[in-house]
Amino acid sequence: MRSRRDNQDVGALLNARQRAVLEWIAAGCRAGEEPVERHRQTAASLANRGLILLDRGYDRPWRARLTPLGRYWLEHRHYPPQGTVLEPLIETEPEADPADGGLSDGEFMNRRRVLKSDWAAHGFALSWLEVTDQWTLHAVYQPSRNELSDTEALDDYRTWEQEDPDKVAESALVWVRYEAAREHAQEVAAQEAARREPGIKPPHRKQKDRNLSARALARPEPDIGKLAHLVTQMAAQMARESAEDPDATAEERERARGSAALLGSLEFHSVPETLRPRRKRKPRPVMPDPPRSVPAEIDAKLKEAWSCHRAGTHLAAVLVTRSTVTDILTDAGESARSDDLITPLIRLAEQKRLGGGVAESAAALRCLAIVPAHPPVTEDESAVLLNTVVRIVADLYPGGPPG
Repeated sequence: MRSRRDNQDVGALLNARQRAVLEWIAAGCRAGEEPVERHRQTAASLANRGLILLDRGYDRPWRARLTPLGRYWLEHRHYPPQGTVLEPLIETEPEADPADGGLSDGEFMNRRRVLKSDWAAHGFALSWLEVTDQWTLHAVYQPSRNELSDTEALDDYRTWEQEDPDKVAESALVWVRYEAAREHAQEVAAQEAARREPGIKPPHRKQKDRNLSARALARPEPDIGKLAHLVTQMAAQMARESAEDPDATAEERERARGSAALLGSLEFHSVPETLRPRRKRKPRPVMPDPPRSVPAEIDAKLKEAWSCHRAGTHLAAVLVTRSTVTDILTDAGESARSDDLITPLIRLAEQKRLGGGVAESAAALRCLAIVPAHPPVTEDESAVLLNTVVRIVADLYPGGPPG
């Protein structure tokens, strides 16, 4: 199997079958719309290139979905440069109820990618829709905004659902008309391709039998450059007509000729395109990191110390407890020596990582301040030491014992 880096040059060489199957998978793998025969074999070659993932488990339906690499290839028609960080895909959720006009995350993204591909093809199917329907799709899916990621477009869609649910419901109806327009556009394209085949002569029609239709591709924002150029040319034409008006005076005709010459010589410089202001999104709640739990090694040692205490071997309980404190200080980033455990505890108290009085209580304990070399160690001393260490653990590990 080739790696993604080995396929840098191979990606642009996908054949027509592979491109058709990849686009069909991006649109949702709809049954009955398979673009080629033996599409599963072609999908396996796409999976080997890392463009899709296949679910072919035993006793499960065949399923394919895009990878982030596959989505990048569909949008750019080549593999990403070395070091490119690909945005993860949002997993497809269960389909939403069509009655409320809502969409799952995956279905929304599939629809947006279809529209982006259509927009890149100069409105292959969009131009068959009414202009108002095109504006509705532009407002909800924003296919013309390449700088907008799928995740940001999805956030905008969720904002539409909250602020203007009627618009979302309208877009669901428009999408049904758009799918019908796509089927019609594909049929027309297939007919035109068949006429261009060698040896096929298009049928001759008389002028009166020809049906003419006009289609328009709506843009979400006006092209300021083309609009200004058109206004300038219209003004120049009006000035030329005034210069040839026989009812105008010689002075008026001369002034009109000067205006026509001036307008005709103007060179229009397009205004930089300005993006429409983005709608304010609700800030996402910042989830705090979960409290840290007691490491398993420290928890095991502390339990062993309590076992020694209950068994009456208090010297062993103290020695195991001191070893536990050493591990705690090391885990907290403090250098600890077996003969000096109080100084690191005081530093943790100064950093507000230990509660008030814990370090002072530990410093007052003989069994923690010095290493007990021999008995006697009393039951009370080991009990106080163990309870003090429990307070230290509670302050440093608010998540409690390990799961």
